Parts: sequence; C-alpha cells; structure tokens
Amino acid sequence: MTFESYRDLEDYDDEVFNCLSLREVQRLGEFLDVPAAALVIAEGSAAPGAAMSPDELVGRLVDHIERRQFTPDSFGDHVGWDILRALGHPASLWDDWNIDCLGDVCDELGVDWLAVLV
Repeated sequence: MTFESYRDLEDYDDEVFNCLSLREVQRLGEFLDVPAAALVIAEGSAAPGAAMSPDELVGRLVDHIERRQFTPDSFGDHVGWDILRALGHPASLWDDWNIDCLGDVCDELGVDWLAVLV
C-alpha cells in the first residue's frame, strides 16, 4: 500500500469500506496489530459474533438464493454486487469483495458481516 493510499484511509471514513478488498483489510489489521473488525467498527461497539468462514457464508447464500428463487445473477442485481465467483470458489470473496459488498450480502442474509472478518 502506498503512503497516499494509507493517507486516504485516514482522511476519508468510507475509504476502508469501498476501496480495499477484505483481504487488504485483514492485512492492514495484521500490520497495525489490531483485529480487522476493529478497523471498521466504532470504539465501544459490540464485538462480532462467532466467526463465520467463507464456506459457511456461501452455504447460507446458496440456501437463500434457492429459498427465495433467485438466480445468482438476479441475487447480484438485488444486492448490487456480483457474487457469482464466490458461489463456486468461496475463498475468492477475500479478494473480490469489499466491506460494502460483504455488508450488503450479509444484510440480505440476516448475518453479522463482522463475523466474517474475525
């Protein structure tokens, strides 16, 4: 990460939510020696629930798509994000999704998005 990119993270509150992949958020937390979730929640906020793996999240996503009779593309249109690659390769969400995407998908599923970052 360049100095300028890091400065943008410090200067603009939404930068970490829409400009970094989930993996980059994790790496930044590791570099700063703080949990990734601590980078994106307000101090004093409730801790995230039990950790959820990408496989578990995608399993819930597949169940939701089937139950609600979405296609992967129509679900993606519904939440505003392309989720197709994650359906076949759950670990890809670390590189393909940002926090905004994770939040929108998890909101639709009724899942705590912070649990994926722990």
